[in-house]
Amino acid sequence: MNKFHFDYDLYNLVKSNFLFEPSGAINFIINLPFMLPIKDKQIYTVNFTNASQVIIFDTFIDSINEPTFPDVKKEISLGNFSYNRSRIECVFFHNFEIKIDDDKKIYDLLNEALDILNIFINSLLMVLHDGNITNITPTSFFNGIFYQIISLPNFDILDSSFFLTNANYKTIMLPIDDDSFKIVRNIADKLYYEENAFKSVRILYNKAKYYVLNCNYSEAIIFMQMTIESFIRSIYKLSLKQEGKLEDEITDILEEISFMHLIKNKMPKLLEGNWSLNDNKIVSLWYNNVYKSRNKIIHGDFNPLEEECINLFLITNNFIDFLQKRINKIKKRAFYIYDEYYKLPPIFFIFSELDIDKIVKKFEQEKYNLFKGDNIFRL
Repeated sequence: MNKFHFDYDLYNLVKSNFLFEPSGAINFIINLPFMLPIKDKQIYTVNFTNASQVIIFDTFIDSINEPTFPDVKKEISLGNFSYNRSRIECVFFHNFEIKIDDDKKIYDLLNEALDILNIFINSLLMVLHDGNITNITPTSFFNGIFYQIISLPNFDILDSSFFLTNANYKTIMLPIDDDSFKIVRNIADKLYYEENAFKSVRILYNKAKYYVLNCNYSEAIIFMQMTIESFIRSIYKLSLKQEGKLEDEITDILEEISFMHLIKNKMPKLLEGNWSLNDNKIVSLWYNNVYKSRNKIIHGDFNPLEEECINLFLITNNFIDFLQKRINKIKKRAFYIYDEYYKLPPIFFIFSELDIDKIVKKFEQEKYNLFKGDNIFRL
């Protein structure tokens, strides 16, 4: 968007929908990792009392260079491929002041812009069968996005900057050593050649962790709860196996018994410990937060925010740590459970501490360090 486009196209087009006279705008230029099948220069507008979000669609051609592979006689290359991507300009018109160094405000506005963009994407997916289009979060971009802070009506650009939203630590991970590789290889062999009742617990937890770190909060909470349910059912399944039940019997029992019946009646007897759902302790915190939040998401009553999701993830970690400690405590009596669980490594938490208050403060500080002014590259 430039002054000519603003004066002769954009402003006149959306002015009739404004409920206020804008004194400024912030424009986020977003290059999506995929293409939206929308004509160039199409516009979608959402109006508020003292602000208006305008989304402008555009398409550009990108290319990717596939790696070359050395051959005995010649070098084989898969070549260079071109594909279409969408460029989105999310222009937030307003009649209040935005300071150029107020990074938290800018980041909040970016998230609001992405929320509106995701509403449009979800609407598009309701009429379009395409599995390559998905919702966008701040970590969807390789490093970040460009934005402009604009004064109106003269269209003076007060600041033009790059906002780092993704440090991309994964692109600079150090290779594991040979001993660690052997451990990974041995675990892979176990997963391939042997059945393990707790394999799905690890997989589901890692998916929850991935969704937390990539800002897909609803998916993260759903997978947190799936992790706990898989953990509990696997524990009970192995207890039945230790009692001498056959596989068909175990399958029938698990199909008939509800998850909450396991929590309220079976686990306290099997694992011991505190399983109260009303005392604000570990299991109670999980039930009243993670379990209920997952249900609200499923029923369409909850759209979690970042801090809420992180807190729920920490509560899930606490519950998993509780289960691991209970397994260790009863290992002589319930050796089937203990032996099976420790055929694989215990679940690795992102944070080493499990004190929720400390971790939230630590995370907030780390997030501040990531998004503070030192990481905003002024042009």
